[in-house]
Amino acid sequence: LKGSDAGPLAECREKLTELRPRIREVQGAQVQLRNKVAVAHREHVASVAAEARRREEAVERRGASAIMEECNGLAKAAEDAAQKALALADAFLPSKADSPAPDDALAAFSEAEKVLAEAAAACEKADEGFKAHLEQLKDSFKGPKAEARGAVSKLKVRATSLGVKVKKATTELSFGLVALEAEAHAAVVKALAAHARKEGLQAEALFKELGGGTAADGAAAGGAVPVERLRELVAR
Repeated sequence: LKGSDAGPLAECREKLTELRPRIREVQGAQVQLRNKVAVAHREHVASVAAEARRREEAVERRGASAIMEECNGLAKAAEDAAQKALALADAFLPSKADSPAPDDALAAFSEAEKVLAEAAAACEKADEGFKAHLEQLKDSFKGPKAEARGAVSKLKVRATSLGVKVKKATTELSFGLVALEAEAHAAVVKALAAHARKEGLQAEALFKELGGGTAADGAAAGGAVPVERLRELVAR
């Protein structure tokens, strides 16, 4: 239309020329709208991803919390059992040899052995639980589960240390029981020897006094002496 200077074509050219600014304005508005839509889309995608991460972290946090609750329970049970056992066995350890023994030492030894066995079982159970959870968390390097893995590792180290202490105390308790038996045997022999010297008794007469009859009868009966009679004599 640039060659049309008059007539309808010229009028058409003028109308189109007048529309050019409006077209540019509409095109500019279209570009702005497209940019706004792109920004809104990016923000929506980011928001959806953030919400997904938040939900995933919430699930992980609940899972990690459940793991820690179980592991803390195992650790507490092991620690309580170990502390009780170690305190009970402490009186019989070599380092406490000068401490007064309980009135019923054998019963106390049996109780200490029982409690130490329970503590060892509690420590072993805790260690197995920690191993299972660490295996479950081995691929967690960040977030709540990674934090839980670090905490469980520390609890495992603590439980292992307690288990070692309990085993050591059990071994030393066994040695203490042997020593106590030897001490008791020596005390009985000493008491019997002193009684025999005091009363001028020979072996057969002493055995008869103890309630075993003659030496020959005692040998036939397996050399048994009533425990109560022996206790009565030693207590004099």
